[in-house]
Amino acid sequence: MEREAKEALILRLFRAYPGADSKVSRATVDTYLKAIDFFPARLVDIAVEQFLTGQVQRDQRNRPFVPSADELATQVRTIRYEEGKTQRLLQAGRLQIEQRDKDADVDAARTPEAMAKVKSMMEAFTESVSPTQKTPAEIAKAKADLHRLDIKFEGDFEERIPGVKVSSYLISKLTHETFDSREEDNYPMGEDR
Repeated sequence: MEREAKEALILRLFRAYPGADSKVSRATVDTYLKAIDFFPARLVDIAVEQFLTGQVQRDQRNRPFVPSADELATQVRTIRYEEGKTQRLLQAGRLQIEQRDKDADVDAARTPEAMAKVKSMMEAFTESVSPTQKTPAEIAKAKADLHRLDIKFEGDFEERIPGVKVSSYLISKLTHETFDSREEDNYPMGEDR
């Protein structure tokens, strides 16, 4: 179905130009078909219409002659690109409208009552986890848990300044070891340290 529609469009293109042969060979039609094979007939129809109505910029010497297969394919490709660009712009516009609607919904939901409710919920949560609300046993348990974590990861930290532990990974990223040539002199060649 698509192939027949494209053939009809190619023949229409040839009939429109006075310099074209009255009978088009099968090989010529096949060449044009091969050039526009990947495009839908709808786009080919638009391209043919643009050639017939003089909307395509062509060299003045080629104007009275039938467009070549590659000229037709190039025009169809241009149409497809422009269509895609239009679709992308429309989609971007739709997305902006949707985002604006979402923002309006969020703003509508931010009533003073709703904001006061959220604030009271946050205050209640803060009070529930506050150290002043915990019993001495809960505080001691939390400290013991933290101490166990300190012991677990103790090997990953170095004490460069007395009393201050810093992550070994962070030290390796922020500093670099300097090369001491005197150290090398202590080891003869080929001997491991």
